[in-house]
Amino acid sequence: MENTLLSPCIFPFLMVIFFGFLIYIANLYEKRKLAEYQAFALANGFDFQPSMMENATGSWFEQMFSSTTTKHAFLQTLTQFRPITTISGAVKYIFTSQTTELKFTAFQYSYTTGSGKNRTTHYYTVAYVDLPVYAPGFEISGEDILDKIGKVFGGQDIELEHAEFNDKFRIKSPDEKFAHDVLHPQMMEWFTAVQPPGFQWQGNRIVLYKSGTLETNFVLNSRAQLDQFWKLVPDFVKQDHS
Repeated sequence: MENTLLSPCIFPFLMVIFFGFLIYIANLYEKRKLAEYQAFALANGFDFQPSMMENATGSWFEQMFSSTTTKHAFLQTLTQFRPITTISGAVKYIFTSQTTELKFTAFQYSYTTGSGKNRTTHYYTVAYVDLPVYAPGFEISGEDILDKIGKVFGGQDIELEHAEFNDKFRIKSPDEKFAHDVLHPQMMEWFTAVQPPGFQWQGNRIVLYKSGTLETNFVLNSRAQLDQFWKLVPDFVKQDHS
């Protein structure tokens, strides 16, 4: 009888211990991850910041994420991310490095939707470089079956003189001549061979992105890919838009 009376009092106590243990495990995992990222950054020439500085006005974050000073609007000007405008957005694991011409940044972005049992966290990994030029830019994405069907009904993207490239990729740009100038045969061969993740060039910034949590391979690969891309951009294009 005594045990029966005590059990309702013990249950909340056990729940507190259980959730406290989960928090401890999560914190331990996060510390190990940060130690791994810091060691990776040191070994590969990156500066590392665990998370975005709050209220960092005028920083790269505000410049990239919107014309406002809020972190709640993620990459508003980039079409693949519309309309993510959530108060739950967070930026973590920021890697930066500087080459002769380009400043490179990679990070993990996450946001949540729903609540309770319907709560879901969405992750993106993003990398970008700031350029010494400002250009009309373009967006390149893999062409799927819906894109092919769209073409049948009149939907068009920019077509280049490379059938395999046109079959694999969809190109959008406000300046078709600019896209043709940048996407010369050697550049198209590079895209076909490398097939980088989501790719957008807007103004003075080139962005690579993919869904999922941050992996160190993405950081290394995206830095190399963005450097390779920039070296293949013709000199006359850089001069015309410098």
